[in-house]
Amino acid sequence: MPFPLLNLAGLATMLALFTVAGCSPDAAPKGCDGALGVHRTLSLTGDMPPLFDLLEENEVVLSFDDGPHFSGTERVLDLLDGECTQATFFLVGREAERHPKIVAEILARGHTIGGHTWSHPDLSKMTIDDALVDITKGNQAIAAAAGRSVTFFRFPFIATTPDLHAAIRANSLIDVTVTADGEDWTNLTPERSVETLMKKLEAGQRRGIVLLHDPYPRSDERTRILLKSLKSEGYRVVAITD
Repeated sequence: MPFPLLNLAGLATMLALFTVAGCSPDAAPKGCDGALGVHRTLSLTGDMPPLFDLLEENEVVLSFDDGPHFSGTERVLDLLDGECTQATFFLVGREAERHPKIVAEILARGHTIGGHTWSHPDLSKMTIDDALVDITKGNQAIAAAAGRSVTFFRFPFIATTPDLHAAIRANSLIDVTVTADGEDWTNLTPERSVETLMKKLEAGQRRGIVLLHDPYPRSDERTRILLKSLKSEGYRVVAITD
């Protein structure tokens, strides 16, 4: 039987997410003219097709895993603000518990959050019950920091099984996978990392769900290069909300 998830739906959100292209009024003092911006927003529900299938040509969803980080996350947020664009941050529960103010800052700047377990294990190597315990503990910690429930979820290492996927669906979580990984967990330079990512987008019909990691070294440089490349190549950012 699935492990029960904490329901905090009744709590107020830190800030309502934007549903149109644009940026936070305090985010980019020079304005958003010429910025990457947000092309459109998708509100996802559990009965919808996979996110990739909802994207059109030249559309990307930006996402960052493994935060919040005490300094890296804010540098990435500043760069996103500079392009008046939005991303989804998949947070590790124990890090959210350590840095609740950064979780609140992510939301205050108009971004979306999702769960990424409590301790970042490979869930595919665990029993379903043990995996759900770690997922639930992580979501509870994130919800406590955010003041709102968590609906989006991403499997660590993108490692899942049909049974795991069914289990999170049964607990009203929406799996958001990755189709274009910048491989910043390797020794690739920021330039090569973004080049790798852009090639994957091209191979995926010029659309996809992009992954970088805000806690990693030089995450801000990767983000800067990515945003510049997306804009120069004519890609448009799609924000997702729950």
